[in-house]
This record gives sequence, structure tokens and C-alpha cells, in this order.
Amino acid sequence: AAGGGAGGAAIAWYTAAELGATATYTVGGGGTGAALAGGTGTTGSASTFDPAGTAATLTANGGVGGAGIGNNPNPQSATQGGAGGTATGGQYNFTGGAGGAGNGSSAIGNSGFGGGSIFQGGGISKGIQTGTSTGAAGETNSGGGGSGAISINTNNQASNGVAGGNGAAGIIIVIEYLKV
Repeated sequence: AAGGGAGGAAIAWYTAAELGATATYTVGGGGTGAALAGGTGTTGSASTFDPAGTAATLTANGGVGGAGIGNNPNPQSATQGGAGGTATGGQYNFTGGAGGAGNGSSAIGNSGFGGGSIFQGGGISKGIQTGTSTGAAGETNSGGGGSGAISINTNNQASNGVAGGNGAAGIIIVIEYLKV
């Protein structure tokens, strides 16, 4: 299976009037990795920051889960990685990195890597050869996409494969500058 995309990022500077006295926010969760190579990971949820003043809400959407190819007997079959999440509302809006493609044959394969966020990279690719697997189980970097699942057995037998990694949760950073 392909890797999941990373979440987007929005950066904004506010005056005191634009920020207001309070703000509401939501930290988005990472998507869930596929249990089998034939499965597709879920899309991460959005992180938002909504100032109480006159400024617009910042929204950083989660990355799209990587798609699985199912039980595909074609050698070197591959599927495209999940798209990175978009962002709106900031002076600077960044789209997260796309996940890498998964590929394989009847004897060896690699899952897709997770897309990188503006903070750090995504989950590493997992490899498998005749039932032996390598690679980490998930992703812990802020906003990074999880790696794809991998199995080279027929019918995508989970006992001989590696589940996809979960995407990482979002992050909201607020820095206050005071005039002295």
C-alpha cells in the first residue's frame, strides 16, 4: 500500500485587535494506517485556530490516507501515495508532502513512505521478502503521514504482512511577542 500524505500548515501574524482576548482551537488527529496491504488508510482530521478578533480562522487539513492495491498478482504493481493536506487562512499556507507509492511482486515489496510535514518527515517505508518484514510501525513527527501496509502473500494474509503506520496528530504553536 502507498504511504499517507502529511497535514498542511498555516502561519499567521496577528495584531492585538486581530487576535482578540480569546481564541478557540482544535488539534487534528492523524489518520489510521491500513491493517492489510490491500487496505486504504484513513484521512487525518483538520487542525484549526480561530481568533476572537477580526482575523480569519486558520485551517490545516489532514493528509489523505494511502491507497492499497488489493490482491494484485501483477509484478511491480504500484499505487500512488495519499495527497498532502491543504491549508487556508494564513499569510503563508503550505500543502503537506504526498506519501510515496507502494510496489511489489510475488516475492518482494516495499510499502510507500509517509509524506513529510513542514516540521519533519513521515513514516519510513516497510519492506517484505518471503514473509520477513522490516520497518517501523508508525509515525510520530508532528503532522507527518504514516507509512503504507505491505504483504506479498496471496489474499493479503495479515499474519504474513505488516500493517500501515498511523499518521501523526497535528500541532498548534502560539508565540507571543511583547513590546518592552
